[in-house]
Amino acid sequence: MCKTALEALKEALGLLESATPLRFDCGQLCAKACCRDDGGDEPNGMLLFPGEEAFYAGQGTWMEMYDSELCFKGEPVKLLVCHLPCPRSLRPLSCRVFPLFPYLKGEKIMPKMDLRAAPLCPLYSSDEAGLSPEFIAAVKQAGEALMQSGTQKAFLALLSAHIGEYWFL
Repeated sequence: MCKTALEALKEALGLLESATPLRFDCGQLCAKACCRDDGGDEPNGMLLFPGEEAFYAGQGTWMEMYDSELCFKGEPVKLLVCHLPCPRSLRPLSCRVFPLFPYLKGEKIMPKMDLRAAPLCPLYSSDEAGLSPEFIAAVKQAGEALMQSGTQKAFLALLSAHIGEYWFL
């Protein structure tokens, strides 16, 4: 581990700048279900990685940030909720890896379908076999980049355990 949390995050974001689950806009399959808040009791959004919230300060009306119920290092993890289409270059890391997640198992990154995608992503039922191999590789590389920071590695471990409560790997 030799990178700061911000350096590792920026590297992971860069690795996923142009990688997508399919070779076309998968939002065409589901009317961009993962990109909008359904207006229910709990806002739908993406959890932000440590330090990522600073990227969204003063970004305008297309999004809001909330405190989630999940805590990391004694603080609530921020949840970014989009109200309008976001500038694609500003997508948070959780959005860029969706519907996968770079699960941390021991010291190894394993890109797996994120169980939280099951109710809204039509790609979920195809498992990883239905996704672009380049996308899967980019998610793995992004996870490995995050592992270079103690803070990001600890956050991956927290999210992996949190998600794993619902799904045994």
